[in-house]
Amino acid sequence: MRSRVFVVLAFVGAGGCAAESPADTSLKEPGPQTRVEMEAALQSHLKAVGTPGPQAEANYAKSLARLRLQVPEAVDVLVEKLSQLPPAAYGARWRIVHTLGELGGDQAVRALADMIASPLATVAPSAAGEEMGETHDSPGDNEIVLRFMAIEGLMKQIRGGSPAAALKAMTDILKSAPSFIRKEAAIQYLFATDKAATTVAEIRSLLPADEQSFVLNMKKGVREPTARPDDMSVAPGPHPDETRRKR
Repeated sequence: MRSRVFVVLAFVGAGGCAAESPADTSLKEPGPQTRVEMEAALQSHLKAVGTPGPQAEANYAKSLARLRLQVPEAVDVLVEKLSQLPPAAYGARWRIVHTLGELGGDQAVRALADMIASPLATVAPSAAGEEMGETHDSPGDNEIVLRFMAIEGLMKQIRGGSPAAALKAMTDILKSAPSFIRKEAAIQYLFATDKAATTVAEIRSLLPADEQSFVLNMKKGVREPTARPDDMSVAPGPHPDETRRKR
């Protein structure tokens, strides 16, 4: 299946309920006070990620605002749950990675960086299909989507939240990640910052010449799909809920 690399990010930024939402400063309900309350709040929030409906965006924003009252505690639970999920639980992992990027904080940044740096998991197509409810994507593509979503989470933190930790993580990625991850991270970094000259100089200092050209050319034209590890230009597919909504 061929699709644009940013299909997930386009969905996130196109008005879906998973779009980046500011905290609701008028929220009067207190944040979760106990571990049990936090787990219940997170379970409800993760169900809201990617859920369509007339009140979906408002419900998502309210849920996110409540979690932002207790960010360290929420991130602790999310990181623990992410570590317990099997690779085949792609939809659940996608929601947690997205939420970590929204909440931020140094621990969330570390979790996102660990996701990006981790080897691509091997998942049997049948197992992935059971968890997702369908098999429209290959498991390898799903693993790439998760890492690109984690990169997007780091971009949110560079723009605000935990910029120092996220910038350190981004530098490490540009230095040592696999080529297809480095290129995706550099492209998002280039588009995310308003310090264009500084960003270009940093990219030139960290990436090999061929990757510099690939990345910097993105500023000159239409964004092309980032290559997979085998250098085939096949981009990952969308979040599983997006396909369900079109049916």
